[in-house]
Parts: sequence; C-alpha cells; structure tokens
Amino acid sequence: MELMDYWRVLRQRWLLVLSCIQLGIVGAVLITVAIPEKYEATSELFVAPDLGSTSSELMQGSDFVLDRVKSYVEIVDKAVILDPVIEDLGLDDTVGALSERVSATVVPETVVVRITVEDESAQEAADTANAIAAQFMATVPTLEPARTSQENSVVSINVVDPARTPLHPVSPNPTLNLILGLLAGMAAGLAAAVGREALDRRIKSEEHVKAVTPTPVMGSIPADRTADEQPIITLDNRHGVRAEALRQVRTNLQFLDVPQGQRSYVVTSSMPGEGKTLTAVNLAVTMAEGGLRVCLVEADLRRPRTAAYLGLSSTVGLTDALIGRADWSQVVQEYRDGMDVILAGTIPPNPSDLVVSDAMEQLLQRLQQAYDVVLVDAPPLLPVTDAAVLSKRCAGAIVVVGFGRKAITANELSRSLQMLTTVGARALGIVINKVPQNGPNVTPLVGYTYTPAKSANPRHGARAAAVDGGETVASAQKTS
Repeated sequence: MELMDYWRVLRQRWLLVLSCIQLGIVGAVLITVAIPEKYEATSELFVAPDLGSTSSELMQGSDFVLDRVKSYVEIVDKAVILDPVIEDLGLDDTVGALSERVSATVVPETVVVRITVEDESAQEAADTANAIAAQFMATVPTLEPARTSQENSVVSINVVDPARTPLHPVSPNPTLNLILGLLAGMAAGLAAAVGREALDRRIKSEEHVKAVTPTPVMGSIPADRTADEQPIITLDNRHGVRAEALRQVRTNLQFLDVPQGQRSYVVTSSMPGEGKTLTAVNLAVTMAEGGLRVCLVEADLRRPRTAAYLGLSSTVGLTDALIGRADWSQVVQEYRDGMDVILAGTIPPNPSDLVVSDAMEQLLQRLQQAYDVVLVDAPPLLPVTDAAVLSKRCAGAIVVVGFGRKAITANELSRSLQMLTTVGARALGIVINKVPQNGPNVTPLVGYTYTPAKSANPRHGARAAAVDGGETVASAQKTS
C-alpha cells in the first residue's frame, strides 16, 4: 500500500481508529487507577581508601577502591545486608521480596554508591534506604582485611546524602500512561483499519470495478437520500445529479456495439439489494424522455417490485402472456408518453421455466419490432440462472453494481460475469449504483441546472434565452 492508500483507509475507517484511541485512553486511566502508588527513596554513600597518608599510598588506594566499589554494590540486595535490616525495622518482607525493591548503582567514574528503595509507603521507603545504607557501612569494612591487627579496614564509607521521605510517587505516572495509551490506541486503530481494509473484499470504487473486469463502466448513479420518498425521476428532479447520471447511461447504451436488430437489454445484478429494478425503471423513464419508445418488461417473477414503484396494477402481466391466457398487447400498460410497461402479473410456481421458455423469446422478438428499446428487469445472476439465459436471448446484460452496506465482493462480481460468459451471453456494461456523494473513494458529482438570465430590455425579457453550457433556457423549457 502507498501513502495515499493509508490516508484513504484512515479517512474511510476513522471511526474505528477513533474507537481504538478511546479504548487506549480508557485502558490507561483504568491501569493508572488500579496500580497502587509507589515511592522511591535514595541514599548516597562515599567510599574512600584508608591505606596511608603519602601521595603514593593515596593513589594506590584510589585505584583499589575504584576497582572494588563495583563489587560492593553487588551485596546490597543480599542477605548479609537485608537480614539485619528486616530484623531492625520489623519488616514483614522476606529477603527475596525486599531485594526486588532494592537497587544499588555506582555513579560512573566515581566511588559514590547510590542505594534506592521502592515502597508503597513513602516513610518506609526512606527508613529502609537509610537502614540499608547503615548496614552497608557496617558490613563492607568487615569484608576487607586490615593491614595489621591494630589497624582499621582498607576502606572508609560515609553517608553523603541520606534518604528523605519522598513527597510524590514515582508510579503510576498518569501523564506517561495517557500518552502511552493514546499511542497504543492509535497504533491498534491503524492496524485494525488496515487489517479490515485488507480483508474487506467488497466493491467500493469504480477503480475496484475496473480491476475486477474489463467490462466498461456505463455510468455511476449517486446515492440520493430522497430516493425512498421519490424513487422515480420526474419533471421536478430531472436536472438533479441522479437524472444526469442516468442520461449518461442512456447515451452510452446508444453507442454500444450490438447485433443489428437487437434492441432488448437485460438489467440485472449479482445479488439482491443492489438497486437493479429501480435502475431499470429510471433508465426507461430517461429513454422515454429522450424521445425513444421504450417497453419495460418485469421478468423478475420472484420479487416483482415495479408495480409498487410506478403505482400500477399487476393483476395481469407477463405470466398471462407467456401461458397464452392473454396477448402481449393486452398486458401492456402505458406509464407515460413513450414508455409502456409489462408487469410480472401473477407470481407462478415455476418462474424459471416461464422466463426461459420459447414463449418468452417470441415475446421479446415482437416487442423489439414494436419499440425502439426493450428493457428487461431480470432476477439477480448468482441466486438463479434466469438473467443469464435471458441475456443470451437479448443483446446482452447491463449489470448493476450497488455500493453501500450490501455491496458485493470482487469475487461475487467476477462469478456473476462468468455466468454470462458460460452461457454465451454478453455483459454490455456496468452501472455503479448508490455511489456516495462524498468520501475517500469517490469524486463528488455536480448537478447542472438552467437559470434564466435577466434581460436588459424588459420588452425582450420573455423571449430572452440564457445560454448555459451550450444549451438555452428556451430549448430546455421546450423539452420540458
């Protein structure tokens, strides 16, 4: 993944990253509250040689102490020091437990020994550090032999900085914990976002579609919040971005390379919920608006929804024509000028048999002779084979790919297109549906509206036509 890919993932899954950051901060707060406070007290001792008074003896003594002081600190947390301390202070700790809270170091390039004690009680930490320092002063000289029986040990130890009661705990550190929790949450969020992106095989962009199939993209229909209330393109919203996108599909459909005389197209999808029925209906409306005579055939006999969208009665329809109960001209209903509809009719027990029958092929041939374009709303490709068989009997299939929560995966799209190839049908193009108007994966679509210009001469105001993008208001009004 490139840097821009990470940025796109971050923008797309920022809620996941934010949730992980919040969890990291909450975890840091809980850990800070749960960890008991601990205090540190430090005592410093100076180890000096006691070998003589001449300069030569002092030099030898200094070298001796510098070498030996490294060994002295190793006994600070041993029983020889801690046993007397535990007994003198009356501590409940064992030597092993106390040694875990005691540390001793030598200040680099010096003979200063630093003894540090950690405890949940500030006063007890200071008392223990001073007691260990006193015991260290008493024990170390006994480990070094005197030069004669009348002389003292070769080293002399003095406290230069006794331990004092600490005022603030060293642990937990709320600021450090919050910073670490923030960084850990951010790292976990980024990892989770990248992981989900890598595992998410849903189609989320036009580039993703092009990576799956060489089938051309005929258009992208934007998501519209008002589609539920006004699903069909009308005169009131015919200049919106959704209507303009459908006109692009209409234009691209007219330039497809199809066999001469083939004017029927199957509109289908890979899975239910991608919006293929509403796309077929609005595409038919858009074509009729462009001056074509269109017939929309509802061949989805399992889940017919066209009647509900158009507000028509489905008491008779396609099934009646296929079983010979009625002629096709008797089941055609006019929806608007230039657009007729054949609804599904009564749902049969054997929809697949009817849709792929010879009667259906004959009906399509008759409709192609009577109309400029025949659009067949077929079932999805993956659940049933109806759409694949119908596509072979028509010029080909227009496959709708829906975005959003019910978006299909790349594998599902590939399988559905392969089904068309298997039966010898053509996938004419892809129509991407429910494209977000904003977000990391898309470029916002811009609507195009016509606005009358103000005329300088009031007498000519009614006849004035404002030129906008090569089209005039007068011509737009004439079209409406």
